[in-house]
Amino acid sequence: MAAANLTRPAGAATLSSAREAAMPVPGHARKATQPRFEVSETVDVEQYDAEKLAGALFTKIYNWFGFDAKDAPYIDWNGPTPRLPAQRISEAPLPEPHEVPTPGY
Repeated sequence: MAAANLTRPAGAATLSSAREAAMPVPGHARKATQPRFEVSETVDVEQYDAEKLAGALFTKIYNWFGFDAKDAPYIDWNGPTPRLPAQRISEAPLPEPHEVPTPGY
């Protein structure tokens, strides 16, 4: 996952640790310090868990902006691995893999 153009003449991109804030909440926002960043996570296909993968990527993004992983909103910290449940963002669970249509190649 890569992001570019995070610092522009109009100002740096901002990320907030506050949930659902339309505007950055003072004391909870951090600005991008570089114009580009990349995060990645290696997963075992046999053990693939979309919520674990999302949690890992999400916390890495927050780390890049200078937050502690525990400051990342929406993360479920119950259990050994941080997870980002779809319901915390969209109020709907992720579809089961067999319910997602596979594009015809």
